[in-house]
Amino acid sequence: MIIGRCIGETSLVEVTFISNEMPKVGEYVCLRYDDRTILGMIETMVRGNVALNGEIYSPETVEMITKIEGDEYYIKGKVRILGDIDDNLKLPRTPAPPGTPIELADETILNKVFKVGNPLKIGTLINQEDVKVNINANSFLNRHLAILAMTGAGKSNTVAVLIDGLLDYNVPIFIFDMHGEYVSAEFTNGDVNVIRPKINPIYMSFSEIKG
Repeated sequence: MIIGRCIGETSLVEVTFISNEMPKVGEYVCLRYDDRTILGMIETMVRGNVALNGEIYSPETVEMITKIEGDEYYIKGKVRILGDIDDNLKLPRTPAPPGTPIELADETILNKVFKVGNPLKIGTLINQEDVKVNINANSFLNRHLAILAMTGAGKSNTVAVLIDGLLDYNVPIFIFDMHGEYVSAEFTNGDVNVIRPKINPIYMSFSEIKG
């Protein structure tokens, strides 16, 4: 589905486009040129009216022009270039020609982009819920990980999603649950086995903890 076309000067990392419809910021799009398919993401959008430009300083004039022009306006946006879909998302070596169509990336293209080995599902795209977002489970386990966010942002839920995904690979998970967040949790791929502590570290000496 074509939502607009490139205008003005284009670069290897960004293009400006004009549209008749209002796409959504964050949507993935494709540009096809030079026998290549380039993936991009809509980063910004503006809406304007040629007649109602920034040189008008009278509300009455705006009201009069609005009555004449009606709801006519243009939609302009910027797309950040992510890379060549068929070349491991490497940035293209040539910019898109002005006039190049901007198309919404379909499910087939996005599933190809987000396809990884040993997939561990962490969610779906906000604008296209039928497209799963996965990370490589092996890469995830081979590195340290910190999940940081403000209160209520979804840290515990993110951990639960990761745990359930790892359980699907029969990975044993040991949780130090200081606040009892996962005691009553229910996982699709496993059960919670609560182990009650028998030693209180508050009453242990440093040498005992160290040993």
